[in-house]
Amino acid sequence: MQFLELSQSDTFTMSERKNIANLWERLLEHWQIAGVEYFVDALNGGIMKKTAIASKQQNGIIDTPQSHTNIATKNFTAGNAEIPNPDNTYQQVRDCRNLDDLRNLVSNFEGCPLKNTATNLVFSDGNPKSKIMFVGEAPGADEDRMGKPFVGLSGQLLDTMIRWINLDRENVYISNVIYWRPPGNRAPTTAEISSCMPFVEKQIALVNPKLLILVGGIAAKAVLQKADGIMKIRGQWFSYQNMYLQNPIPAMAIYHPAFLLRQPGQKRQVWRDLLAIEEKISTFSRE
Repeated sequence: MQFLELSQSDTFTMSERKNIANLWERLLEHWQIAGVEYFVDALNGGIMKKTAIASKQQNGIIDTPQSHTNIATKNFTAGNAEIPNPDNTYQQVRDCRNLDDLRNLVSNFEGCPLKNTATNLVFSDGNPKSKIMFVGEAPGADEDRMGKPFVGLSGQLLDTMIRWINLDRENVYISNVIYWRPPGNRAPTTAEISSCMPFVEKQIALVNPKLLILVGGIAAKAVLQKADGIMKIRGQWFSYQNMYLQNPIPAMAIYHPAFLLRQPGQKRQVWRDLLAIEEKISTFSRE
């Protein structure tokens, strides 16, 4: 007999069934923290009936990297937070006129379960009037504590990297594709990224940079919607466009500083990419 069926079996008393259901609840919460997604299907007689990822595929609710808006066909829940259809989120962000409005909307957003386990919202840092925008992956422990992106060891290395081409946080704008720290610094799931992408796209449009730098493979895949890994797409120029932008933006993906801390031999590749970025920046004054 499957574990879920035990909680509904007539061979147990109501008290025993509730104990089994509570144990099942705690197990699912543990899986959620570990990054496993699940859905609340119904509430029957005070006992939660839950279905794991396999049921998501059976019901046609499949994460699709090709489109942020195809993540689900209806609202679903994970833990205690409801993750709405991203189409609805796009409608909410459409009327945001400035970054303060957008930040308030993100702060009140209940559609990403990571908000429930994070300490702080990590929205942005730097100069919102800058024409150079960096988009990273997700906050870590230091970022979660301080409420700013790239402030830990990786952030210190990023600061060093951009100083190589005469930039600093006074003349760049920095954000992430995820606004809350994933537990244990795990990689964000496709569902978590998709829940945040409507805000990210609007954030890019409100800043309207002349240059978009994607820091790390997760950010590059999420924003550019590319299936290839970071080693294949780094150092190349792409044309980024979303529904809020009037004109496309030149975009490049670079290695994440955390990767460089583990693989310092790759700094030579980053140096080449930074020189290409510096050359692109030099064209601004000639426009």
